[in-house]
Amino acid sequence: MTSPVHLLAGPNNSGKSNILAVAQRAIGALSASQALELEDVDRPLRASDDTERQFSLAIRYEVSEKHFPDLAADHALIGHLEYLCGASADIRGNPPGFWLQFRLNETNRLVPDRNQLDRLVEVANRENALEVVGPAAEKITGTRGGGISGNSETVFTQLHERLQLELPEVQTIGAFRKIGEATADAHGQFDGPGLISRLAELQNPGFVKPQLRKRFDRITAFVKALFEDDDARLEVPNTRDTLLVRHQGRWLPIDNYGTGLHEVIILAAAATVLTRTLVCVEEPEIHLHPTLQRRLIAYLSEETTNQYLIATHSAHMLDSENASLSAVRLSDENSVVDAAVEPAEVALISSELGARASDLVQANAVVWVEGPSDRLYITGWLEALAPDLVRGVHFEVMYYGGSLLRHLAAYDPAVNEFVSLPRINRNFAVIIDSDRKSRYARINATKARVRDEITKNARSVVWLTNGYTIEDYVPPEMLARAVSAVYPEASCAWRGDKYQNPLEARRIRGRTSAVDKTAVAREVIEMWSELDLRDWPHDLRQRVGELVKMIRTANG
Repeated sequence: MTSPVHLLAGPNNSGKSNILAVAQRAIGALSASQALELEDVDRPLRASDDTERQFSLAIRYEVSEKHFPDLAADHALIGHLEYLCGASADIRGNPPGFWLQFRLNETNRLVPDRNQLDRLVEVANRENALEVVGPAAEKITGTRGGGISGNSETVFTQLHERLQLELPEVQTIGAFRKIGEATADAHGQFDGPGLISRLAELQNPGFVKPQLRKRFDRITAFVKALFEDDDARLEVPNTRDTLLVRHQGRWLPIDNYGTGLHEVIILAAAATVLTRTLVCVEEPEIHLHPTLQRRLIAYLSEETTNQYLIATHSAHMLDSENASLSAVRLSDENSVVDAAVEPAEVALISSELGARASDLVQANAVVWVEGPSDRLYITGWLEALAPDLVRGVHFEVMYYGGSLLRHLAAYDPAVNEFVSLPRINRNFAVIIDSDRKSRYARINATKARVRDEITKNARSVVWLTNGYTIEDYVPPEMLARAVSAVYPEASCAWRGDKYQNPLEARRIRGRTSAVDKTAVAREVIEMWSELDLRDWPHDLRQRVGELVKMIRTANG
């Protein structure tokens, strides 16, 4: 997994739940060196009763200096390990490692896959590699003589022991979650009833393990974020038959809140009670608003120590920056799992889950600007004020060709189209050059109408520039340096009058043609970090702050 949270997304009956079941049963059997019990339903549909059932599992081993002190001094050993691991090498990952494949033997125990071991011998004997692989095998495992050829199983058995693979405990949280009274058989459950006693231990850990209280405090912080209430609290009463939630000054049992809040608290609590565990979760999105889904994924990734394998039908989870993703599809009665990394692959899964382009394929917030140079300024200023906001995830900057507004009447049909922007995304901002040439000048009727119509949407922001154009927000000396960086032979004569166009041809000395505004904007943004926030000109900091607020609201 490339992230602590990995999503298995696919339509109903594609095989997601089976993957979770296999993860729990197979990893548990391998960890305990026990037989993997197979049932009749584990037989392929078209297989006859006497068909030998086969099962394979790949586990990634991490390689570090604690396993191989020689790695620090002998970099050639890395290459030797690649030979040992064959096509399953992942040595240059971070941390380095390799995938060892296991298969079921005649007693249904998972043992190193003979086919992989044979391939390793084949690799070792190819291209005279045996000369380096044999000594490497001896060096790594401590064996003497024979190298790897004919002795691969011994080499890998000892390699396995030396790496001391520690498989995580595996726990499953089912799709039906409800807090209830603790029962004798609830101790191993994490979908509600078994949680209360564990949370009580974290809430009041006693003198011996005071650090456990910090985990309970993390759940409390999550509850505060859910309710957007700094005084919100979670508490286990002495009756241990429910959870109490304090919100808006009142203590109420968790059942008195919406089902979505009820379930997301159960999931967060279970994830915090468990540590360093592979947690398999069935459909966490049930009853959860999309905002709660994203907050849950962020909490799991950032505030807990587990890894998560989550089966989901929710398209709303797919754009989470805190999770990696695989698509699960049913093909010829087999479940096929494909990694989804590229945007097109994510969009394909979204469509398979029934999401329409009008539902999903848009940024959470859109900032409309007049042209490419404005886009550079706005993107750079947003990054300077709120570096955690990611363009393409939290917002996008688009341009509409603002100079066209100058040639339109206030009630032109094209203006009607422009003020329909909320149909594209209701969370948006529009930035318009005022074109005012003096303090007392008014904006034209078209711009006034655009401003007035768009501000009727409470979620939108309209920003009319304080001066003539957006370049008036750039300090004169910085703009002059940017012009000279693009055109060494030219200089900018603008001295800071905000009712002038700083890049107008008559203010650029040494050039007879217009300057490239986009190239100048790129240079300005490169220099922008030199400015303290307090030195941002005019109302720039306030205006960019309004954009940040709108984007944060759009992203929940």
